[in-house]
Amino acid sequence: MDGRPHTGTSHERRGRATPLLLALLIACVALAGCESSESRALKTHAAALKQPLSALADQGDVEAMRVVADIEVLRSQSVFSDSAANALATMPGSAFIGLDAQGKVLRIERGEDLVELLAFTAVEQGLLKDGTITADDAADVRRLATDNMAAAAEKAKQLRSHHVSGMP
Repeated sequence: MDGRPHTGTSHERRGRATPLLLALLIACVALAGCESSESRALKTHAAALKQPLSALADQGDVEAMRVVADIEVLRSQSVFSDSAANALATMPGSAFIGLDAQGKVLRIERGEDLVELLAFTAVEQGLLKDGTITADDAADVRRLATDNMAAAAEKAKQLRSHHVSGMP
């Protein structure tokens, strides 16, 4: 012996450090590579919205069922023709439904237009009766709805707002 205290060989020190480094590496990979179940569910739902609206409704997506029901109500009120309503039902669900950052379902784009058209049809008869709008105005909303739903929704919103505000 040379008089120096024995501190262990370098092989012995590496042997003790290897399991610690391995455990640290596994923990880092697990934290970086895993996503929460909420995040996975959000991505899955967002991907599912690329399917046709009617398929989503058939699979039990509640908001898709509501959108399809809104389309059917508007069809029954002659806002949409049968062919227009069928075409809307074959569009991707993402044209009507979106998800916010927390995963809450909300109406977007065409979905908002449907809501506006439903709001108009709910007050349309009253607007006609009190003379706020003419039969031509109501017919214009229906004509636009088949060709340009966004324009029809905007026109319906304007007609409703004139009634609420009392503007001519």
